[in-house]
Amino acid sequence: PREIVHSVEIISNWIPQTKEELQKEKRLRYQEIDSKLEYAFLKSSLQKTRGNVSESARQTGYDRRQIQNLLKKYHLNPGSFK
Repeated sequence: PREIVHSVEIISNWIPQTKEELQKEKRLRYQEIDSKLEYAFLKSSLQKTRGNVSESARQTGYDRRQIQNLLKKYHLNPGSFK
């Protein structure tokens, strides 16, 4: 639909010209959105638990090690949420 094409133009002036370019662009955008969502998710959880990693893990369904890996990935310090 026209609305989708219009929103793509807003995001980027460059429009893929081949199937390969389109697939590459979709992968890059997905990775960017995925990272932003994951970061927001982690930050929100740590804010709710005031930086308590174990409680954050319990509430989100992750294990403690996974939360620690995300903290490392996004260079976050749980102490900054207290």
